[in-house]
Amino acid sequence: MGLVVIGLNFSDLFKMSGIKDHVNFLGYPLPPGVSLLVKSLKKYDISVFERLVTVAVEMSSDTNPTNHKFSNLTKGISKEAINHIYPGVFTIIRKAMRTPKNLLKKNVFENDLNEIMLPTSFHAPLSTALFGDARPSLEDNAHQQCPHVATLSKLRWRVDVAISNASLNRVMEPTILITITTDKGEEHTLEVSKEKFHQLRYSVLEVLNYMQQLEKRSIFQVET
Repeated sequence: MGLVVIGLNFSDLFKMSGIKDHVNFLGYPLPPGVSLLVKSLKKYDISVFERLVTVAVEMSSDTNPTNHKFSNLTKGISKEAINHIYPGVFTIIRKAMRTPKNLLKKNVFENDLNEIMLPTSFHAPLSTALFGDARPSLEDNAHQQCPHVATLSKLRWRVDVAISNASLNRVMEPTILITITTDKGEEHTLEVSKEKFHQLRYSVLEVLNYMQQLEKRSIFQVET
């Protein structure tokens, strides 16, 4: 006999099952660099941490970071401090920037830091870096580094009708010639029959219809 649940939403089901309805943006298990950071922080002054956060922001905002730039930014900081702190800080910034902004607000970010036992006194430098003036440049660089497919920049089409062709059994059969230009400047030309064109139209409409149906479901409605 099947189990019937009446009047419960997904949050209630998560609570009943013991499953968390929120996953830390750093994931599970913690990245090694972040684990080392949490264990090592008590040995270092907050000023060292703040400076390495600044270094991580500078390196993450640069589209072409170099070892020379990193060496200049970390002058005066011990190698031990760099090895213990920087990898974890860089990972936190990178993971945060890869999480959609509407899912990782400032309070959620700080709660996640509490969850991994990062001392509260070290939250402010990270929050300021990720939710302050440096965010636009971090977002731009993160977007450039993320793999993405080419997007449609321009589309041209025309209908051709073969009046006479020895290689075709059918005469006066229209075909559609489509030229697609991508945002990378690449140009692709393809020819489709009338039947295939109508099939394409139907498939696109079907996908759009499915998308509209899915968007109406509460599980896909994320609060902003």
